[in-house]
Amino acid sequence: MFPYQALLANYSDNITDPSYGLNLTLASHPNTYVAGFGKVPFANVFNAAYETAVSNNLAALVDDTAHHFTMQSIRNLVYLANYHKLQPINIKGRLAPVIFIPPALAWQLIADPEYRDNIKFAQDRGDDNAAWTGLLEGTFVAGAFVIIDDYVPAARISTDPGYVTANGTVNYGLSTYMANPRDSGVRKPAIVVGAGCISAGYGSELGFESEHADYAQFLGDAADMIVGFQRSDIIDDDNYFGNGAGAFYENSTSLVEWFYASDQLTAI
Repeated sequence: MFPYQALLANYSDNITDPSYGLNLTLASHPNTYVAGFGKVPFANVFNAAYETAVSNNLAALVDDTAHHFTMQSIRNLVYLANYHKLQPINIKGRLAPVIFIPPALAWQLIADPEYRDNIKFAQDRGDDNAAWTGLLEGTFVAGAFVIIDDYVPAARISTDPGYVTANGTVNYGLSTYMANPRDSGVRKPAIVVGAGCISAGYGSELGFESEHADYAQFLGDAADMIVGFQRSDIIDDDNYFGNGAGAFYENSTSLVEWFYASDQLTAI
């Protein structure tokens, strides 16, 4: 969950924790897009006004085709990846940006006739074709490599069930994500990443320990490390570019677009 938290809100949960972390402030992605509305305006400063703008755009998402995830959405995201200068990742000898989506967006994608035509006519015939298997995981689509992950978090605004004011103007994922790793919120992201999208640092390296007790009737194995993640934004610390010391300059490693998709199927 930590890498997703860093991509969407700048830091992993353990870094923003007020008691056990560094109490750093969450910041929505500077390259935030909302289906049907485009890019959320960003003036190079992470502040309350920007968080409110993101929240207002997310509030406009509704359950209709203009705000669903389709083949055209993927083409748009690949174009935006190039526009924001994301460095593609080498996957199976091909260079492509990676798009992480939750299952609800995958369900919308396979409902798109254009996507079904793509796998029907462009992929190899036989039992391995996605039209037959239904397995969309880890496939190249329209210039991107798509990965479906149950644990991609949703966004919540003040009108949504489960919203917690203390977790920011926009909540990214549930605070109880360890107990509820699959997020049922309806505001779902497609997260596009290139090389170097996250910075990671550790205070304690990964280590393993084993313990025996009760004359070897009990055997326990444990792994432990202290690690934190941060989004790879470029910050102008010394005002070289003239927007003010500490101002945001750019993010050329990732972007996110939001869609409306319910985890609950009603048309069945």
